[in-house]
Amino acid sequence: MKKIILVGLVLGIMLATAGIVIAAGTEKAGDENSRYLIKSNNAILKMVYGVNHNFKSGFTTDLTRGQLKFLNRFGVETEQVGIYTILAKPVCGDGICHPSEPLKCPQDCDDPEPEPCTPSVQYPWGIERVNGGTGGANITVAVLDTGVDTDHPDLVANIVDCEGIGYLDCEDDNGHGTHVSGTILANGGPIGEGIYGIAPEAKLIAIKVLGKTGRGYTDDIATGIIYAVDNGANIISMSLGGGEDPFINAAVDYANENGVLVVAAAGNSGPKLDSIIYPAANPGVVAVAACDSL
Repeated sequence: MKKIILVGLVLGIMLATAGIVIAAGTEKAGDENSRYLIKSNNAILKMVYGVNHNFKSGFTTDLTRGQLKFLNRFGVETEQVGIYTILAKPVCGDGICHPSEPLKCPQDCDDPEPEPCTPSVQYPWGIERVNGGTGGANITVAVLDTGVDTDHPDLVANIVDCEGIGYLDCEDDNGHGTHVSGTILANGGPIGEGIYGIAPEAKLIAIKVLGKTGRGYTDDIATGIIYAVDNGANIISMSLGGGEDPFINAAVDYANENGVLVVAAAGNSGPKLDSIIYPAANPGVVAVAACDSL
């Protein structure tokens, strides 16, 4: 009898939950963040709600307000997943239309002039400042960002893997990821007339963990770190950040344990005390800040 009651209760929960999914539609559980960690590894919950990523503490998924209330009512513990953003802001007046925030720079998006096929400077001052522009052989760098332009002439020959974590593909719909990748390993293009990065002989694993607005969930980023480690990256680069996050901390530990160097941007709030943001503030990460040309 107890087994019959238990089976009936489980089926009832599944049917009730399914009904909430239909009734709630696509209404988000939070103002901008509908991603939650369900602190359970129950197979039925995973089947009903779907799994984005599995973790030791449970699994992540996207929930509507109705689903969240239902889970909390039945004592299922949940926790909202964090959001990280790129560490670069669109600059108005530079003549470049920024797809992520066109309304903030309309003067740059009105019939923009086509960009030249060849750059005016092949070795930017920043590359020369760090003695870059050559080398990088036998090194694979994973860039976790908004993806990459897989057809870019200065990058295409160096791309060995391109993965979307939480996205259908790794194509860059923002531009930031392509810019970062180029700074690291742009190779001048097929005839050597393009831009050169710090280590043009290095190989690139491009991992898209941020969307076109430059925002992404920390569970996707943590999964991207693990993917990079498991697929041969020697260095992981992240020009993104936010608050301290348990998913990211665990993934950084995994990278450190496997001998992978993790590098991240210090942020845009310095120079002042405690201005370094996460993941750069993590003890297992090398924090990199900016300098000027002087």
